[in-house]
Amino acid sequence: MSHTIQQIIDNQSKYKTEIINSLKGEFRELKKELASISTNDVYIKGEKDKLSKRIKNTKFIKSIDSLFFLSKKRSEEFYAWWDEENNETIIYNYGKK
Repeated sequence: MSHTIQQIIDNQSKYKTEIINSLKGEFRELKKELASISTNDVYIKGEKDKLSKRIKNTKFIKSIDSLFFLSKKRSEEFYAWWDEENNETIIYNYGKK
């Protein structure tokens, strides 16, 4: 899906709260799912620990901010879009320049 810059700005301005709440909810779910993984497999435990550390060290709010077009630290690759039909946030790629 290709959106114009103005469409992105309008969508993000109108649905900023919904986008942020959606992404925060997904992040909470990710942490819950990761915590619920229980296994005796050494490899899986090691990978779970790696993911846990990555999540703990993630600057989540900065990551969310970078998905907004008008952010000073905006991502050059990705942007957040609120899908009104499905009531969800979708992360799109700007595409090649």
